[in-house]
Amino acid sequence: MAKLTDLPAQIKAKFERMPGEDFVAVLDRENSALDALIEHSSSLPEGEIIGAVISFPVADGKAMYRVESGKPLALAHIPFGDRYQVSPIMIRGLREEDVRQMVESERKLQALFSGKKRMGMRG
Repeated sequence: MAKLTDLPAQIKAKFERMPGEDFVAVLDRENSALDALIEHSSSLPEGEIIGAVISFPVADGKAMYRVESGKPLALAHIPFGDRYQVSPIMIRGLREEDVRQMVESERKLQALFSGKKRMGMRG
């Protein structure tokens, strides 16, 4: 079973809105931060899940999480865009094997459409 945890402070700060910051500046900063997380995720060795970005469909978007540890499995919510989240019940029900399958499925899907072996988790 998984647990929810916080993103490391240096990552979380990149998604926090700053006083006086306009929408475009927030969006640019959040996009850059998310791109960096996805780039790191896509560069993980096959079979590695710590640092992987996974997502779940929610409403008209998705809830995004970063794997913070494998044993015990811990996920941190990525407060991107609309900041959608799934129910904590769903997170608690995840097993490490579930996350491994999600990461591997995303890699295969991205490879199918791009012809590359290592892809990001965004989209």
